[in-house]
Amino acid sequence: MTRFLGRLLAGMMLAGMLLAAGVQAQTPTPQQLEMFRQLPPEQQRQLMEQYQQRSGNTIQDQRLQQPSQGDPRGDAQGMNGRNGLNGATDEGPAVREQVLDEATGLPLFGYDLFAGVPSTFAPVTDIPVPTDFEVGVGDTVQVQLFGKTPGNFSLVVNRDGAINFPELGPIQVAGLGFDQMRQLLQDRVSQQMIGVSASVSMGELRSIRVFVLGEATRPGSYMVSSLSTITNALFSSGGVKPIGSLRNIRHKRNGQVVGTLDLYDLLLRGDTRADARLQPGDVIFIPPVGTRVGIQGEVNRPAIYELQSATTAEELVRLAGGLTATAHPQGATLSRVNDSQDRVILDLDLVTATGRAAGVKAGDLVDVPAVIDRMDNRIELAGHVFRPRAVQYRPGMRISDLLPSLEYLKPLADANYLLIRRELRPSRRIVALSADLEQALDAPGSAADVELRPGDRVNVFTREALPEELMPPELTPLQQAGQQRMPNGQPDNGAAAGTELSEEELERRLAADRRAVVDALLEELELQASLEAPAQLVRVDGRVRDPGTYPLEPGMTVSDLLRAGGSLSESAYIASAEVTRYQVMGGEYREAELVEVDLAGIAAGDPHADFMLQPYDFLHVKEVTNWREQESVTLLGEVRFPGTYPIRKGETLLSVLQRAGGLTDRAFPEGAVFTREQLREREAEQLRQLSRRMEADLSALALEGAQAGQAAGDAQAMETIATGRSLLGDLQSATPVGRLAMDLNRVLQAELGSAGDVILEDGDVLMVPGPMQSVTVLGEVQSPTSILFAKGLSRDDYINLSGGMTRRADTDRIYVVRANGQVHANGSRRWFSEADMTVQPGDTIVVPMDIERMRPLPLWSAVTSIIFNLAVAVAAVNSF
Repeated sequence: MTRFLGRLLAGMMLAGMLLAAGVQAQTPTPQQLEMFRQLPPEQQRQLMEQYQQRSGNTIQDQRLQQPSQGDPRGDAQGMNGRNGLNGATDEGPAVREQVLDEATGLPLFGYDLFAGVPSTFAPVTDIPVPTDFEVGVGDTVQVQLFGKTPGNFSLVVNRDGAINFPELGPIQVAGLGFDQMRQLLQDRVSQQMIGVSASVSMGELRSIRVFVLGEATRPGSYMVSSLSTITNALFSSGGVKPIGSLRNIRHKRNGQVVGTLDLYDLLLRGDTRADARLQPGDVIFIPPVGTRVGIQGEVNRPAIYELQSATTAEELVRLAGGLTATAHPQGATLSRVNDSQDRVILDLDLVTATGRAAGVKAGDLVDVPAVIDRMDNRIELAGHVFRPRAVQYRPGMRISDLLPSLEYLKPLADANYLLIRRELRPSRRIVALSADLEQALDAPGSAADVELRPGDRVNVFTREALPEELMPPELTPLQQAGQQRMPNGQPDNGAAAGTELSEEELERRLAADRRAVVDALLEELELQASLEAPAQLVRVDGRVRDPGTYPLEPGMTVSDLLRAGGSLSESAYIASAEVTRYQVMGGEYREAELVEVDLAGIAAGDPHADFMLQPYDFLHVKEVTNWREQESVTLLGEVRFPGTYPIRKGETLLSVLQRAGGLTDRAFPEGAVFTREQLREREAEQLRQLSRRMEADLSALALEGAQAGQAAGDAQAMETIATGRSLLGDLQSATPVGRLAMDLNRVLQAELGSAGDVILEDGDVLMVPGPMQSVTVLGEVQSPTSILFAKGLSRDDYINLSGGMTRRADTDRIYVVRANGQVHANGSRRWFSEADMTVQPGDTIVVPMDIERMRPLPLWSAVTSIIFNLAVAVAAVNSF
C-alpha cells in the first residue's frame, strides 16, 4: 500500500510538471522521465495522452521511445495502439500507403518510406558502440573488474567531463573516443590496482537535442540518442512532406552545412554513407522539392521522381527500375508543357541513342506503352474439346493437324460443323469458314481438310443445348424460335438469369454453344457490312436440329447450310425444300424469289441439286405430312385399367375408354372431370386480360371519386375499392384448370365416332370419381362447407344448413355447379322450377356477392363467377 501511494503521489507530481513543461513548450527533464519510467503502464498511457492534448509538443526522448515509423501524417494517429512510451503496438505492422500525385495519379517516389510501415524498429541503444564514438556528459560507462579485487561499476560522466572511479579518483573522459577512453581506463586500472584487470563498455548513453526543420511533417526540437543518425531524426519528425525534397536534405552544424543526404541513394542502392551521426545542436533542414518528372506505363516502378540535375530519358528509365518485358520502347511518348504554356506530345524512341539521350525537364511525363497483345503465329482451338488451347501455326497446317483424331473431342461434340473465324490481312475483314472433321480425317490434305491461316480461331460445338439460365439475353429459347437476323428485323433482347458458375467455367461453356458463338460472329459480320458488301448471312428453319441464322461462307452450298444447322431432323420432308432469295432490283426495290431444293438429290450427291447460296438466303425444310410427336391421354380414377394411353390422330374418348376396359362398378360418371391443356392456356390468357381490365376499372373508379371531390373518409367508396382489390387479388391468384364440362353418361351412350363422342388431343386427362355423398356450399354464407347429401333437400335447405346467407349475398343470382361442371342458374329465385331447385350428390351451390350494393364495376359480376367456378374445378381436380 505504501508503494502504491508513493507511485500515485509521484504520478500526480509528474503530471503537474509535464503539463507545465507542455505549456512552456519545453522538453521534460531526465528526472521527470525517470519518474515516468517508474509508473505503471496504464498511468504512463494516460499521462502521455494528457501531455499531448495540453501541449501538442512533438519532442520525444529516444531512450524511451524508438523513432516511430508509423503513420507520420498526424500526432494522434502516430500514438494509436501504443503502450505508453515504449513504442509497442497492439495493431501490428500497418499497411504501407503511397503518396499520389493529384494530376497524374502516379505515386511520389520515396515518400511512402515514412507512411504505413511498422510502428517501431530496433532501439538504437542496442547497437554496438563504434570505436570513434565521442564520450560526453551524461554517458554511462560500465566497468567490470576481475582479478584480485573484482567489482562492477556504473559510472556517469559528470558535468566536468570526468567519471569518479572508486579507489582511482576522477578521470577525465569527455571528448575522448570510445576506444581511447577504454584504453585509458584499462591502463589506469592495471597501473594503480595490482593484480586487477578491467573490461570497459558503454552503458546508457546520453540524449542530445537536434532540430528538424523545413518541409518536415512535424518540424521541431527532438531529444534523440547520441548514436542517432539523420534518418533516425527524420523518422522521429514523421518524415518529409510531399512538397519537401528527398535528394537535398542538409545537415548543419554551427550554421555550416557539414553534409547532404540523398535518400535516393538509400532507397535505390542501399547506400548509407551519407547518413551521418548527429551531435548536440545539429540541424536537419529539408528544403522544398526540386525538379520533378514522371514516367508511367511499362516500367518496373512507374512514379514521379525528383531530379538533382539535368537528366536524360535513359537515366529516368533507370530510376524507374528499367523497362518491363512487355514494353514497346519505340512507341514511347513525352508529354511536356512548351514555352507557350501548351501541353504537347513528343515521340520518344528509347531504342535509338538520340531518344535515350533526350533531356527531360520539370513537368515532363514519359509514357512507355506495352506491345500489342496479339499473336500472329497461333491457331486457337476452343469449345467442346478436352484441351482448349492456342498452338503454333506452321505453314501448310490443316484441320487434321490441329485435331488428328476424334478422340480430341468431348462426348456429344458436333464433328460435322467446326466454325473457323478468320481475319483477312491487310483489310482485317472477318470471314467465316467451316469444316467437317470426319471428312477431313477420312481424306487428309483434300478440300474437306481446310487449310488454316495464322490467327484462325476454331470452335467445336456441343450438340447439348446450353441451359437457359446460362444463355445471353438474346439467346433464350423463346427468342431463338422467332429470331430474325435478316435485314427486316433484329433479335429481341431479354434478361439473362443469374448463374453460380465461375467465370472460367461459364466462358468455357459459352465457347462450346453453337448459338452463343455464331451470334457473336454474326454481329461482327453485320458491323462490317456496307452497300457494296452486304452482310454475309443465311438462315435455315424448319425441320433441322439447330435452326437459326449462320454466317455465309465463301462457296457455301445448301448442304453446307444443312450441316451448319445440325443436319436434318427425323421429321424432315426430304423430297423437297425451298429457298427464299431476296434481290434488290436496280437499287430501288427488293423482290423475293422462291427456289426449289431437291433434298433427295443432295443426299444422293447430285452436284446440280446442291447449288451455292447468296447473302440473306432463307432455307426452309418442310415437315413430313401428319408427322407429330407421340400423343397420349391419361385416364384416372374409376377406370378398369387407368393409366396413360398413346393415341392416334382423330381417336375419340369412347375408343380409349374401350381400350381401358370401361368404367368400374363404383364409377360416378356424373362427377367426371375432363381437362385439356389448350383450354387451360386459354383460361390463363383470359385471366390475364380480365386482371388488366379490372385494374384499369379500379384506377378509373378511384380517379372518378377524386375528381368529384369525394372525401377521403367516405366509407362506402373505400369499401367499394377495397372489395374490388380483394376480388382482383383472388382473380390474379386463381389457378386455370382447363376443364371441359361434359355429361359423361351421354358420351357413353353415344355411338363410336358420332357427334356425341369427344375427339381427343394430346395431354387430355379424364378423371372419373367414385360415389359422391356431399354437397358443397360456397360464397356469401355464414359457414361455407360441404354437407352430407340428403334426398329431398332443396338448394335453400343446404344454404340454411350452412348458416344462411350473409347481408352481402345476392339472393337473385344463386346458381348451382353440377358435379360434371355444368352451371345451372336462373334470373330470380322466385321463378325457379322444381327441377332447378333439386340438388344432386357432388353439386356445388354458389351464393355470389350482391355487387349492386357497392357501386360495382361492369366486370365484377363476371369476375366473381369466374373465381367461384375455378375454385370448384380446382377442388374437383385436387380430389384425385
